[in-house]
Amino acid sequence: MRNVDIAVRAAREAFEGHWTKAAPSERGRMLAKLANLFGRDVDIVAAIESLDNGKALTMAQGDVTNAAFATMEAGWIRSVAKRSIQTQSLLFTPGMKLSVFAAKLFLGISLS
Repeated sequence: MRNVDIAVRAAREAFEGHWTKAAPSERGRMLAKLANLFGRDVDIVAAIESLDNGKALTMAQGDVTNAAFATMEAGWIRSVAKRSIQTQSLLFTPGMKLSVFAAKLFLGISLS
């Protein structure tokens, strides 16, 4: 469970850190930069992903290429940065308690 504690601590620090405080336009710039890096280094990132997860290299290349499409989301963020978006339900409410769990699973099994 030590790894879970480390992951939870890192997630909390990230959530309470710069990203949460950044303006939407800055978040968009960061996502665009990340997407450009993924696009530039598809083969390197895919090789690492393949080794790390044991998946076929071609599948990892597809995953990394799909991640590069974050550029589209980055542009969308910049375009709505100065508008309010009304929703009927909130997926996250500030101050709401969040729960985390960990489970040991067989290799190749995901919860998604």
